[in-house]
Amino acid sequence: MLLLLAPLHAQQRRTINDIVSTRPKYSINDVVSRKRSAGRPRVGVAYTRNEVTAGPNGHTKEHHVFELRNAVLSALSVKRAAPALPVALYTDLTPAQVKVAARKLLNDTSHRRVFDYVLPNTQFTPRNDAEARLLKGGGDAVVMRRRQKLRSRLGRLLNLAGKPFDLTLFVDDDTYFCPSPVDKQCERYGCPSPDRPLVRVLRHLYATRKVYDVRATVFARDQAEGVLQNEAKRCVWSRAADRGFSATLEAQCLERAATRRSACGGAQGGAMAVAAGDRSKQFVADWVDAYLRHWTKQATRLGAGKYDEREARTFASDQGPLLDVAQQRCKEEESTKPKWKLGALPRTMNVRDADAAPDCRNSVFGPVIFLHQKKYVRGGSIPEAVQRLDGVCARVNRPLHEGGLSWKNKTRPYPFECGWMSPRGAPAGTPLL
Repeated sequence: MLLLLAPLHAQQRRTINDIVSTRPKYSINDVVSRKRSAGRPRVGVAYTRNEVTAGPNGHTKEHHVFELRNAVLSALSVKRAAPALPVALYTDLTPAQVKVAARKLLNDTSHRRVFDYVLPNTQFTPRNDAEARLLKGGGDAVVMRRRQKLRSRLGRLLNLAGKPFDLTLFVDDDTYFCPSPVDKQCERYGCPSPDRPLVRVLRHLYATRKVYDVRATVFARDQAEGVLQNEAKRCVWSRAADRGFSATLEAQCLERAATRRSACGGAQGGAMAVAAGDRSKQFVADWVDAYLRHWTKQATRLGAGKYDEREARTFASDQGPLLDVAQQRCKEEESTKPKWKLGALPRTMNVRDADAAPDCRNSVFGPVIFLHQKKYVRGGSIPEAVQRLDGVCARVNRPLHEGGLSWKNKTRPYPFECGWMSPRGAPAGTPLL
């Protein structure tokens, strides 16, 4: 049986509006307990940085700074984009160690801390001999080298069930949240949070958290799912004239096009909005089972000398097992009540390639909320990285007609025509790109 993080205990009931009206008033040491702090908001962002203490240098402060660098950078970008939004970190470091490392990394910034919650990483206990052997690295040199990655990925998956908030946006640490397009005269905490794109879309995801238990950037792996995605784009296009393009509008249109069915084509697991509850816990259990089943089998093949270069290169990846789980869930949905449902996040919430040319397939409706790619966050001090990444955000958030990536409004002509710009039932031959 999976060992999942115990739920936090409920205190006074709060509404979604509370996340934008007050700033948490607690220190990094006040929130180590798994119990819910008084007045804790119901929506937040969470990271996992585990296996930090593994290896010969795991005890040194320099190594802690090195390991936490990307997480601190990403969490700082959250605080700049939405200061009232709480941030949690799952790690095998102590709160004191996190505090010391974060202070050093933030030394040349105006922030002293970025993690409101420091929670213990969830450890997986093998349930049989095959799993125990896999996690010890038995069978092949490739498995031995990747055993730390296996343990890390399992901890990250199990942390999804830890539900630090009622709705948690779990993101990888190679993400960067773009500054909100607000009045430049706003002070550090003086901007109206309800107007920030990140807060607006999280408010919608919270209000509709019972529709989908988990949301991520989903893939269209067959024609039927491609048609659904085009219908969502057609919905966004038709409604943007009155409301403007935004992640919230795209989320609403994705729900409408999918008619609340679970996505079947798999998803990108580096950014997930997870609603707390037994259904999302079952999703995590299914994903962990598929993950261990897949890599136990592959480790056996490698140990038997059946070497596969691609499998060796991607060993311990969780994307393949996630696809297996999504496809199996859709097969069951035809005859059973769904145990959980996987929905789509707006693309603005997980932009993987800010250098890609805009086109009809990869449309970014509204300002980019966060980037997700190691090449963007790599290198430099925290202040240097912030300056560089703010420049990337400014570039991609320019409108299309100015060379950017974002669809901002319909008052300017677009450089190309898409099939989904036409009403449903457009003349035959209209391409659905």
